[in-house]
Amino acid sequence: MVPHIVLEYSDDLDPLPDLRAVFGAVHRVLADVAGAPVDNSKSRARAVDAYIADGDESAAMVHLDIRLMEGRTTEQKAAVSQACLDILVEAFAAAAANRELQTTVAISDFDRATYAKDPAGSIA
Repeated sequence: MVPHIVLEYSDDLDPLPDLRAVFGAVHRVLADVAGAPVDNSKSRARAVDAYIADGDESAAMVHLDIRLMEGRTTEQKAAVSQACLDILVEAFAAAAANRELQTTVAISDFDRATYAKDPAGSIA
C-alpha cells in the first residue's frame, strides 16, 4: 500500500497545528477507507515559500499530496481526499482566521511495476 504523504504549507502560517496529530488522522483515514497499513505510511511536512495568485501577502496555502499503490477505486480516492480536506481545514482553522488560506488535497497512484522498495516483500 506504501502511502507517501507530503504536507506543504506556507512558511508564515501561525499558529501551526500539531502536525503529528494531523498525520495521525490522515493515517486513520487511509487505513479505514483505502486499506493502507499505517506502518507503511511515510509522512513528512514542509514549510515552503508560497505565493498565491497575485502575490498578496495575506494569502497562504496548505496542500496535502498522497501517493498510493495503484488499485484503489476513484470512489475510495475521492472519499480519502474529502476526509483529508476536512481534517486540514479544521487543523489549520486558527492559522486561517486572519488570512485567505487555500487548502487542497491531491491523490495519485504509484505504478506497481515501477515502484521499488527494500524490503520488497512489504509492498502490498
